[in-house]
Amino acid sequence: MNISVDQAEASVWDGLERHFVSDGQAPPASRDSVMLLSTPLFSYQDAVQHFRTIDMSIYEPDIITNINLTGLAKFFAQLCGPPRLKSQLKKEKTFVFCLARCQFDNDDPKDFQLLMTIYKCLTGTELDCARFGSHWQDIGFQGNDPATDLRGTGMLSLLTILYLVREQKPLALKLYQLSLSETQNFPFCVLLINLTKIALGALRSGHLNKECNKRLAILPIMCDVFCALTFEHYKVWKTGKTIRDSGFVLKRLEEKTKSSSQCGELISSYKKYCNEKEGVFEKSDIVFLNVSKKEGKNAAENYGSTFQKKGKVSRYAVS
Repeated sequence: MNISVDQAEASVWDGLERHFVSDGQAPPASRDSVMLLSTPLFSYQDAVQHFRTIDMSIYEPDIITNINLTGLAKFFAQLCGPPRLKSQLKKEKTFVFCLARCQFDNDDPKDFQLLMTIYKCLTGTELDCARFGSHWQDIGFQGNDPATDLRGTGMLSLLTILYLVREQKPLALKLYQLSLSETQNFPFCVLLINLTKIALGALRSGHLNKECNKRLAILPIMCDVFCALTFEHYKVWKTGKTIRDSGFVLKRLEEKTKSSSQCGELISSYKKYCNEKEGVFEKSDIVFLNVSKKEGKNAAENYGSTFQKKGKVSRYAVS
């Protein structure tokens, strides 16, 4: 059905309350009283470069990049534990953990642009949205301010979600659609924050060292593990799981990252499935981040909070 320009403008105006109302403010009185904005989408690569320009050294005293073992545990880890991370990757690993400590900056327009890109990619809207408002709950944040959900994983979680919606969009939309199910709904972004937390735990424990050493990179491996965990969640959830199963499902996913071999299998299985015609994706849709050797060289346990969505309470929340 074809619609006129006037009809299209009317449709946009009908949606302005969602995009512009925040903190109890009244919506604009007329079309002429507001300018519609459409900020360009933020690419994953540009976001990474943006964060590399920020001085992360202030977070270094507070980060824990490794699990310090003692006694017999340390002895057995040296015998049969994960390999040591190559020295040229330690700076990059520190950067990732600092990014997980870095919180949303309301004074940095790039942070909001990143957040809006996630919203636009999932909802399909071209208009900018308000910084605060109930519309953030539509994509699975817990309240009117997404920044309050970033405890524990900081801006790293927004970066991994951005990677998913920009570089692995077919998977992102499949999972997002499932999150809106009447019977199987769950808070989409809160789930992804928890999966980022699991991937970060695997990096801290050294279980990603083998993959990182092989590709001389840290952040791309994190994104691969994150996407693999996201896909595993999608496969399990679509079998009929509901919010009551969320704790069990997260625990099961975390167990898949408890060794170097398991992490390697997780990544390999996901990439293999993505390249099969029988999968949920077309080959042309799959974009894996291939980081050059030069860049490489330079280079979750509590879920007891609640999430309110359309009158339903979910127990799938960030600790």
